[in-house]
Amino acid sequence: MNVQSTLNTQRLTESHALPLAWVEKIFRKMHGRFGNQFVDKFRSGESFEVTLMDGNTEERDTGIENAKTVWAEELAGFSGEEIARGMAAKFLYGAPDLDKFQVACRQTVEIDIEVRMQLAITQMSRRRQYLEESWPDNRTFWAAQRIGNDLLIQEPWRLKAKWVAAWMDAERDSNRTIPDASTQVLLPPPAKRTMTKAQANEQAAQLKLAISGLRNAKSWPHQIAETAKQAGMVQITSAVLALRGLREEVPNSLILRARELGLGRQLGLGE
Repeated sequence: MNVQSTLNTQRLTESHALPLAWVEKIFRKMHGRFGNQFVDKFRSGESFEVTLMDGNTEERDTGIENAKTVWAEELAGFSGEEIARGMAAKFLYGAPDLDKFQVACRQTVEIDIEVRMQLAITQMSRRRQYLEESWPDNRTFWAAQRIGNDLLIQEPWRLKAKWVAAWMDAERDSNRTIPDASTQVLLPPPAKRTMTKAQANEQAAQLKLAISGLRNAKSWPHQIAETAKQAGMVQITSAVLALRGLREEVPNSLILRARELGLGRQLGLGE
């Protein structure tokens, strides 16, 4: 084994990186799917000689081998299941780079968090209307509680960062019981509170905004349906689940787009 190969092996050992055999398998898979479009991302044109276990030698490209080393280091901590998910992912815009592959490995986690946010919007809207609720779990409810009225007033895309923070913090309430909506006092008894005309006008404006938020909470899935051809996996999944939570029919535009993205079977919409 020459100096270059020895250095690569040393770096892998020191960083507790993904086993090089796994990275080799990833590169073979991606090369098989995308051809030279994948390996040419890393090819430098400079080669070095490697002595194989059987005593034979082989020329390898420096850029490609360095890329394998970096991939091994950057994929440290990824499970076998996650790596398999990345290898099976559909990369619609050609051969992936390292960043896109990492996202694909853990994409279901990101989708799950965003889907839960959309479900929280739907269920909190139903809660405010004293309708039947179907929370996926206690943690989702308490994450929604941490956000408060913003959950129903702000557009979903503006809530993403706030939702992730609330979701992480709500882990400690995963086993905390969800209270019945009828036991929550939303406004204090009128007789126990006085306010000026200006305060009353301000509260009325806030109430009007909250009511508008309730209406928008129901309409956003239909907005996604209108532009379904441009929507991604998260948007389509969120819209379909939200409409089901509202017990509304899923529009054909969402069904067709879900099938195009390979989500048909997962969402029960056929293939």
